Amino acid sequence: YDPEVKEIPQRWSGRLTRHTTALEAVSGADALVVGTEWPVLRQCAAELAAHAKPTLVVVDANRHLLAQLARTGFKYIAVGTPLQGGGA
Repeated sequence: YDPEVKEIPQRWSGRLTRHTTALEAVSGADALVVGTEWPVLRQCAAELAAHAKPTLVVVDANRHLLAQLARTGFKYIAVGTPLQGGGA
């Protein structure tokens, strides 16, 4: 999910799915990779548990969602941060 992307380039057709919301994108996903620190991601983080699998792995290199996801139980991986939730 990227709030600025309006359509997927033709060369990626069939290999990538565009979602209109972040919560739609995480529904059924095994992992969430936070590649860009969009404010909308922080806004919807509180609702993440209602939309995501309980086994979701969050890869958030810059700790953009650390405060919002600290107590969710999701496995949370970030640079310079001890592994949280879900075990090793």
